[in-house]
Amino acid sequence: MKSIHAALLFGIGIAALSGCDSSVSTKIALVRERMPFDDPESDIRAMTRRLSGAGAANAKMERRGDTVVFTFSRPKGDETDWSRILTRPGILSASELVRSAEVPRFLTTLHLRFGRETDLHPDRADSDDKFASVALIDTQRRAEVDAAMETIEFISILGSKVRPAWGAMPGTFDKDGVRRYGADLFLLPAVPRGLPMTNDMVDSATYVQGVDSTRNGVDLHLSRQGRVAYLEMTQVMTGAFVAILVDDRLLEAAKVVQPVSSDRFWVGGCGSDCRNLAAILDGGPVRGAWRIVGR
Repeated sequence: MKSIHAALLFGIGIAALSGCDSSVSTKIALVRERMPFDDPESDIRAMTRRLSGAGAANAKMERRGDTVVFTFSRPKGDETDWSRILTRPGILSASELVRSAEVPRFLTTLHLRFGRETDLHPDRADSDDKFASVALIDTQRRAEVDAAMETIEFISILGSKVRPAWGAMPGTFDKDGVRRYGADLFLLPAVPRGLPMTNDMVDSATYVQGVDSTRNGVDLHLSRQGRVAYLEMTQVMTGAFVAILVDDRLLEAAKVVQPVSSDRFWVGGCGSDCRNLAAILDGGPVRGAWRIVGR
């Protein structure tokens, strides 16, 4: 299965200019593809906020028609992926997970095709209630399973209403005192079921560093509208698994145990990309299409 991402055409020209000893002045130029439904002013505001959130100093923006040039200072040795911060769509969404019982032939076929040992999850009658993913695939077999998801055999099983998705971070399962690592394989509805988790819910986003990269995360501060939507979502989804996605990439999934009334929401599953993701979600979505400028 190929990863599905929000459509985006973009290009960046980056030039390091002379600066002081502790910082480097950087220029990034972008030009947009004209589309009837886009809002370039909204995109530019989001990009500007993203730069600020990522720690850019003395940021300036110059617009020449469809071309936008950002100039800013960044620390020497900085490894921030500024191009992704500026151009990644950053579309936040949530989805209910499809359970294996809803597609009864899927796991049976998977186990017959690749062997039961390929799925590191134990045989449990309550697997749908205990595990968010339908299978935890041995990392050495992931490529084979991924390719199989695009064959007629699995496409016919999943039909047009369900699609497979891989978790962004490795999954784990402890068995006999040994931690086993694998790739979480989830099932998502092909058409999202309309859960109210969107960028409009977010007032601000802050990067939180964990004890290691797997514990990194993004702390979302919700708007008033977001707090109401979050409560409504958890009320409706109590007892079900909900997946959090950014640009259709599944970051994490959890079971909603009870309704939650809060102005905070934690997003994990982004690993070493959490710092970039925090700046992206803090700035807001970029919905237009951007390409490289000739230099």
